[in-house]
Amino acid sequence: MSRGGAAGTPSNRPPHGTACLLPASELATIDPFMRFLSRFFATTAIRIHNGKASCIKGKMMSRMLNDLSSLCQDQGIRDGEIWINQIGKPSFSKSIPNSAHQRIRNVLST
Repeated sequence: MSRGGAAGTPSNRPPHGTACLLPASELATIDPFMRFLSRFFATTAIRIHNGKASCIKGKMMSRMLNDLSSLCQDQGIRDGEIWINQIGKPSFSKSIPNSAHQRIRNVLST
């Protein structure tokens, strides 16, 4: 029986060694254990409390934190967390609306 690839039969699994990453928009809908793993493996973590962003893990430029704080206040985001992994991909807590994710990514990439 073939696993796909060389024999030409399709496989539902990705090729060996390929990572299966979820889009950030789906990360908020998975179970709490996966959110725990996102926090654990994040190189940078940002907490938003009362609309003010602060870095709780790793390093972040104060200008970027100020820009995030302004954005959160404009979007009405009072509380939440953002976790950034080793390759720079952010994941968002459930309390941050999907409609704000792209604007936050734009601030993080500047």
